[in-house]
Amino acid sequence: MSNDFLCCTGARLSGQVLSGLDRGGAAWTVELQHVRRLVYSERRTRNSTIYSLRLKDKGGWRTVSVDIPRQRMAPSIDLIEHRALSARVAEVLAELRPGFRVRYEVVQGGRWLPLWVGLGAGGLVAALLWLWAFVAQVQGPPAGVFPAITLGAGLVSGLGAGLVMGLAMRRRVPDVSASALPGLLTAASRRG
Repeated sequence: MSNDFLCCTGARLSGQVLSGLDRGGAAWTVELQHVRRLVYSERRTRNSTIYSLRLKDKGGWRTVSVDIPRQRMAPSIDLIEHRALSARVAEVLAELRPGFRVRYEVVQGGRWLPLWVGLGAGGLVAALLWLWAFVAQVQGPPAGVFPAITLGAGLVSGLGAGLVMGLAMRRRVPDVSASALPGLLTAASRRG
């Protein structure tokens, strides 16, 4: 099937060559036989979901993505074309190099959520420690206040660290074989 081609949001797959435009409008081309890594991701934000296919070859990373508003009831033609293109790229890679692995990521809330949770927990710990220092300065060392504030700061620190690690671990998805990606995308299409 060297004469087949698929198009999606400015990208075109023709046989074993994927071409497209970067954000600046410059054209790029990737021969799939030279692809080192492939990442398919869905990033769900408050108002939309960004579907991306990222390929890395010796020239760096190349991305084909669509941004779909979350209010749509039915999948858009852009999403259908993007999934078809992504599935075909994975099929070609599986034919070229059996056993090729694909990173499949589904991320809720954006990539900055762990940072904001960590900053919030750090701010709360700083406020508790400030309270601890203030009480010590004003009243002197009362018997039960310091252990309670120290315990509270430790619990908030532990909870914050646990949340940040949990959110970061949630993103780590085991790689899937390139031959399995089309099936995953078909199942995702049925879910909506």
